[in-house]
Amino acid sequence: MAIWDLKYKAMVDGNDRWATVMAENVPHKNDHGIEMKSFLIVPQKDTIDAYPYFQKPGILNIPTPRGMGMWVEYPTTGVVDYNNSMNNAIVRIDWAFDGKETPLNNRNKHLKRVITEQQMDLDNVEMSNIALTDENRELRDELILKVQQVADMMKILKGDANVEETTQNSDTNPAD
Repeated sequence: MAIWDLKYKAMVDGNDRWATVMAENVPHKNDHGIEMKSFLIVPQKDTIDAYPYFQKPGILNIPTPRGMGMWVEYPTTGVVDYNNSMNNAIVRIDWAFDGKETPLNNRNKHLKRVITEQQMDLDNVEMSNIALTDENRELRDELILKVQQVADMMKILKGDANVEETTQNSDTNPAD
């Protein structure tokens, strides 16, 4: 890429090949729910030579002031575009222009693994929380019953006859 081409926004793929960005669209979600960003690019001569994909007839089918171009789209997780200007800016993508993976695709692999592990831990904690909540509810109900029984026993010890009748009527299983 020549220095005078920097007045246009440039795109560098994961294999350090260049293209000129002629237009771009706002990010959108594809049919699989992945956020994508589209660019109209015009590949440089060495990029066309490096990728046989660009040499197929009809691939570069959109005329632009810089030559024939094509629309490409990539997941936004692999697009680094800090400067939204269409001039003097560089977009870096993790993939090759033909869509194949490059070493840049793996740069965040460990973070994805950590996020997955933390999501699994969070799911386990939520399940444990549900089980502990149920156990606490049972223990609370049991404690309330024991406190009522102690209160009834205290009233019996003080000699309140009405409580004796209530206590005897509430016993459902005399074998206990």
